Amino acid sequence: MTKNHLKRITAPKTWKVERKTKPFVTKPNPGAHSYDLCVSVNTFFKQYTGLTTTTRETTYIITEETVKVNGKEISHHKHQVGFLDILDIPHADKHFVVSVNAKGQLKPIEHDEPVKERFDKVTGKQTVSGGTTEYTTLNGETFLLDDDSHSTDSTIRFTKAQKSLKNVYEFKEEAPAFIFRGKHAGSNGSLVAIGDDQILLDTGDEEIQTEQDYTIVTGNKRPSINL
Repeated sequence: MTKNHLKRITAPKTWKVERKTKPFVTKPNPGAHSYDLCVSVNTFFKQYTGLTTTTRETTYIITEETVKVNGKEISHHKHQVGFLDILDIPHADKHFVVSVNAKGQLKPIEHDEPVKERFDKVTGKQTVSGGTTEYTTLNGETFLLDDDSHSTDSTIRFTKAQKSLKNVYEFKEEAPAFIFRGKHAGSNGSLVAIGDDQILLDTGDEEIQTEQDYTIVTGNKRPSINL
């Protein structure tokens, strides 16, 4: 039981699950996300969207219908779904982007139409053979670009299906940004100052200081994604 499940009371605080009703919650399979920024598809369906009420119902939808995460069909109810992922359930005409709410909990944002483009935060870069620059992202994506000018912490915008590059939003002052971790999670605003590892975000109501690693740029001058 414990290999496939977690005790609800010990689940990450970012998981929106009732902790005193049932003893266990489905543990997501290992993947690109850290556990604090993802849940299993089973938990997402039952606790976040209400599409199912039992694991058997979730498994039926996955095996008998089609469920896609970031454009790829999945086959197991423990598959990860996490921050910035796109989840499509075509037969139910349901489409979600995963964000974070003001409590730091994962939050589904429902869309009327399939979302065709993804966003991801650059967390590393290195020069590889041939002089190409390899950019790696928060959610485990890799991009090989001839341009090495993009900084770590910039945001890559790309198509969901072919993973074709559409734009790169630089991590710079005056850029719109979103905080996805820490006590200020769920805050949108504009970057007003960037330090070595801290940033200052103007939300319009207040200025917030937080970790640079907790922040993702969402556009150039205006947000290009609703989080």
